[in-house]
Amino acid sequence: MNQLEILKNLSTHIANTYVDTNFAKSKWPSIEANAKARIEKGIHQSAFHTLMKQIVNELNLSHCEFLTPQLSDKSSQDIIPDFLQMTMKSTEDYVYLRVPTLWVPHFDFDSFSDFIEKSGDKKVILDLRLNTGGSLSAVGKILGLFGGSDRPFAYTRLRQWREFTMPGLVYPLEDKDNLNQVGDVEKVCSFPHLEWCTAKPVNLHLKKEVYALIGPSTFSCGELLAQGIHELKIGTSIGEKTAGKLTLARDDFELGYGYHACLPFASIVSRERYKIEGKGVKPMIDLVIEDSIEKELSHDRILEILQINSQKGEI
Repeated sequence: MNQLEILKNLSTHIANTYVDTNFAKSKWPSIEANAKARIEKGIHQSAFHTLMKQIVNELNLSHCEFLTPQLSDKSSQDIIPDFLQMTMKSTEDYVYLRVPTLWVPHFDFDSFSDFIEKSGDKKVILDLRLNTGGSLSAVGKILGLFGGSDRPFAYTRLRQWREFTMPGLVYPLEDKDNLNQVGDVEKVCSFPHLEWCTAKPVNLHLKKEVYALIGPSTFSCGELLAQGIHELKIGTSIGEKTAGKLTLARDDFELGYGYHACLPFASIVSRERYKIEGKGVKPMIDLVIEDSIEKELSHDRILEILQINSQKGEI
């Protein structure tokens, strides 16, 4: 293993692809130089791993990660813990869906939409307090379900996006074409400036009273979903400000010897050009929900939250 070669390959990817060109040009060279000096003095593999993780963490955007050969192994990617499984329940007054991820195939939109469609006039509670993000297409499908067809909800931008005054159009992909978000990534890479719209047409448009529960562990595309609920006037968000970690990253940047890097290659803004990265999404109603984000909320707690919303005069 050539440690200097791995560092050089990382620097090449940052120079050529990292979406924040100002950082890549002004800040990264000194970070690289300091790391190179330490490697040249001679360090063991474990110390090298620590060093590389440290310098990648110095990048100024989210979704940056140094992946050792063990972490690069995707053989266990189809297995997720129970607390990341979507759960759904229905009561006399509302349906509650805990949606901890939008990752394809772990998020099942067909089950999601069927459950809501059969709920009649009941309120819809989307628990996004723990949401790891995932698929742009999944966000578009959910927003289309409640907000209607062919409505812009986001813009993706590669480094050279300003050279293109008119964005291209893209619509949500079918899950079979988007396992592990590969289809989304290919679409983003296909044109520097894209306008993402809800499906055209939406087979089902539900007019529902929607409440989204959000918080500091609402990440990435989960945040975009929350912002879309605001901007498309679909419903009310309740909770705390989200994580503010929304960039478009790929984890297939090869560094050699089985090492990879996950790096942001595109930026994303909402329908109203709001940049969530570094800022987060503020709820419409501030409320600290202390219940565990890894479990369903109890019936009594949901009624209490709805009551708080009612007292504030929303919807």
